[in-house]
Amino acid sequence: MIKKYLDTIPKQHGVWYIFSFSYLVGAVIFYDNPVKLLWLFLLSVFGIFSYNSLVINLKEFKIKGKLEHIYPLFVNLFVSGAFALFILLKYKFYYLIFLGFVVFLLIGLSLYLIYIGKELAVSNEVLSILSVSIVVIFIGLISGKFLFLEIINLWFFTLLFFLSSIFRVRYLVRERKILNKEFVLRFKKSLWSLVFHLLLIVLAMIVSFFFRDYTSVSIYFFTAFIPVFLRAIYIMFKKYPIPPDVRKIGYSEVANSLIFLILIILVYKV
Repeated sequence: MIKKYLDTIPKQHGVWYIFSFSYLVGAVIFYDNPVKLLWLFLLSVFGIFSYNSLVINLKEFKIKGKLEHIYPLFVNLFVSGAFALFILLKYKFYYLIFLGFVVFLLIGLSLYLIYIGKELAVSNEVLSILSVSIVVIFIGLISGKFLFLEIINLWFFTLLFFLSSIFRVRYLVRERKILNKEFVLRFKKSLWSLVFHLLLIVLAMIVSFFFRDYTSVSIYFFTAFIPVFLRAIYIMFKKYPIPPDVRKIGYSEVANSLIFLILIILVYKV
């Protein structure tokens, strides 16, 4: 029983990477009562356990026709449900009902993609990032001290930051065979990545200069996204004699996130 429960703890680093950085961004920018943040953290963690339990059982049912991790699933669902009910009643956090519905919808779509064999598709990666990064909205709303547009703005740009990593990682992993080819070919393969990163900078600049009164960001807000934009350009220009190791790519993305986290804390409000 214990071993099967431990199986439901996600081993994928990406899930914890996105959750931890989203949580830290929200917790630092929208800092409030640390006890609230703790309850929300526990709810989120057991929510992730519950999702992973659903994925495991879905795959088992599809392959073996039986559910071998059904009891860990019930445990995770019960604990996460208990935390959700406690937060709802204790803090009158009624937004939790609507947000919970949105998360369930995203999870349902993700499970469907996994069931039809598209677990590694871009669409499922986007759904996963959406589902996990939404913790930023939870934190902002439960604090009760910020305008809804402020909260949505921070979540939206945090989401875009993580989506940008899909372009960088997929280029380095999926296009390994052309990383040592001529520049024109590398440019063509990384064009959409550059377009996305450029749009990210432009959107951040528009918010910084024209929507500050509505989002309460500083005029330097856009600078938090300059490092990842430069990273995308560097990746395109660099000619790799040997394709980079996947582990090193992961480390570089964590480094990018640390830089983003520090910058967003420093420049979000000045």
